[in-house]
Amino acid sequence: MKRYRVDVHEDGGVRTVVMAGEFDLDTLGSLQAALDAGENAGAERVVVDVTRVTFADSSVLNLLLGAHRALPLVLAGPLPDRLAHVLEVTCTDRVFTVAGTLAEARTVPLPPRP
Repeated sequence: MKRYRVDVHEDGGVRTVVMAGEFDLDTLGSLQAALDAGENAGAERVVVDVTRVTFADSSVLNLLLGAHRALPLVLAGPLPDRLAHVLEVTCTDRVFTVAGTLAEARTVPLPPRP
């Protein structure tokens, strides 16, 4: 039985990637494809809805960081407690733009790109 799901929605230059379930090195393929497609499609921003993530290991964090370097990426919350803890412990909560809701994530101002 599949323990994760990735759905993708496009609307007005915003690509929304919805993550649900458990993500680790073995389940990154569909998430990687969704993020790569956003970069290749020239999305103005990619919103990653993480509200239904129940587990994410360091490989997921590494994938999100790589995507964030390549294109404007916003994490839409509220963040699950476990994921919020991982971001805090690794100090990557300072790297990502995090929005409290999916609607906010679509319009939140983004920091300047280097």
